[in-house]
Amino acid sequence: MADASSAISARAAESSGFLANGGASALAETTLWLMLVVGLILLLAWLAKRFGGMHFRHHGSMRVVSVLPLGNREKIVLVQTGDKYLLLGVTPSQINTLQVFDEMPRDITAANAETDGSGNNQSPFQQLLRFALNQRDSSAANTSGKGL
Repeated sequence: MADASSAISARAAESSGFLANGGASALAETTLWLMLVVGLILLLAWLAKRFGGMHFRHHGSMRVVSVLPLGNREKIVLVQTGDKYLLLGVTPSQINTLQVFDEMPRDITAANAETDGSGNNQSPFQQLLRFALNQRDSSAANTSGKGL
């Protein structure tokens, strides 16, 4: 019986000797590297989310011309499909067509200068959006005037 207890105590001394002879530092080093790798994965996921990840802008006959984010999950998208341009409002639950153009309007800058006399420089997408909204408002006013 003394032999069995001495064998058990010898094994316990061996395992505690493992921790005392560098086993604890190896465990700490492994834990540190694991935390570093998990942190790197989380950082890359955040960067991909922050900067939009990968966008495929051209697929077949459809092409995303421009995107204007309006909020966290809402955006306005200008899509070219064939010879038509679609101005779309995109939310998580639906997609609405805001305007359909037969061709890219060439007089966006002129329309913007008429409606916005402030002289602010705007991007072509902002000019296109303003032009589409003005066209929609003027067509709505014309149809409401005919009904009276």
